[in-house]
Amino acid sequence: MKQYNTNQKKKIVLIINKAKNKKVQALKFNISIRTYYYWKKKLEETDSIENRSRKPKNSPNKLKNKKSFYIQQYIKALNFYLLFFKKFAYYLIKLFRFYSRIIASYYISLSVYQKFTEVPSYFFNAFFCWFFCFQINK
Repeated sequence: MKQYNTNQKKKIVLIINKAKNKKVQALKFNISIRTYYYWKKKLEETDSIENRSRKPKNSPNKLKNKKSFYIQQYIKALNFYLLFFKKFAYYLIKLFRFYSRIIASYYISLSVYQKFTEVPSYFFNAFFCWFFCFQINK
């Protein structure tokens, strides 16, 4: 089938309208009678036979501009890294608590030993005793 532009379609519809046998006249232009009636209906309704775009006028999932797309990608990346670092921090704190209890128990035993041997190291003893008590409360 031949492709016709808008002006040619209008002329064809006007020529076929004047003819007595519309089907024969339509076949001379290599169009079906259904196409003729379709063009005629469009011409009566809108005064033009332009091919309308089949592209949707709006798309709910499409982003309005590239900046918002990049912002969304940046937010996704941040969420991923935050999740990763939360897990990493969680296991790091677990390890820290485990080893801090061992170290605290060592310094408590060391402070007991130092009290008996009378070698003062008050700062470290006070700090690790406080830290050990803090860890037990958690």
